[in-house]
Amino acid sequence: MTTMSHTFDSGLSIVEPSPIVSIPSPDEALVVGRDSRWMVLPRGQRVSLLRHGPSRRILERLVAKRLEAPDEALSAQALIEAGWPGEQMRYTAGLLRVYSTVRRLRRLGLDIVLLTRDDGYLLDPLVPVRRER
Repeated sequence: MTTMSHTFDSGLSIVEPSPIVSIPSPDEALVVGRDSRWMVLPRGQRVSLLRHGPSRRILERLVAKRLEAPDEALSAQALIEAGWPGEQMRYTAGLLRVYSTVRRLRRLGLDIVLLTRDDGYLLDPLVPVRRER
């Protein structure tokens, strides 16, 4: 990544990322298996989600949204409904579950792919996404 540096009179400098964006190659795709039971990260690592029900269901919803409308985000409410279908809970409890699940997905390797914006969550539109059965 190209960076720009600014030095202040105090001698401190701040390094900022350059606005130049590199587009990933198709080899750097996020590949998601049937029902999001597994994924292969853009870095090539395969990750199983068999033991992560809510994470799997939320990823499944994020992938579906990414494939139908690449630049549209999903609200926290949409992720609550996807992760815990039919379960009754207070909204704040649901938000905490979403935050925890998003954090888990990022720790599992989606840190560079799973974005948070003011309108919600989405998979990076610049990263190719493919489904495999």
